[in-house]
Amino acid sequence: MYSKIFLSSLLASLAVAAPADLDKRQGITSNDVKNGNCQPVTLIMARGSTEQGNMGSIVGSGLCAAMKDANPQGVACQGVGGAYRATLTANTLPGGTNKASIDEAVTTIKQAMTACPDSVMTLAGYRSVIALIIPSLPGLAD
Repeated sequence: MYSKIFLSSLLASLAVAAPADLDKRQGITSNDVKNGNCQPVTLIMARGSTEQGNMGSIVGSGLCAAMKDANPQGVACQGVGGAYRATLTANTLPGGTNKASIDEAVTTIKQAMTACPDSVMTLAGYRSVIALIIPSLPGLAD
């Protein structure tokens, strides 16, 4: 009986542990650019629907880690957060997402381009988001 109580208490404690710490340990949140960490390559990630953090756990966190491992010159990873909610409801809208999500992704990319002008920008995410972002970026819509 006591072991069940202990296990329940442990699980409850883990569930309410500082979410930011869990995000950081799991790699599902990355704010390299926002924290001023410019590198020769920058990955901007728009996570998938219902994923946590600003990078997500299915593609973003692993892609960031793999890029950092493969590029000794340095990679900065920046997830799209803020108004970008990556909800299932937004998937049902024409174009596959909402304007606030697109605007947030464009803002994040423009901020990275301004903060790290010498960095090669790499955009990753799910089809509908990336397809809608590209026409909103200066010089890329041509």
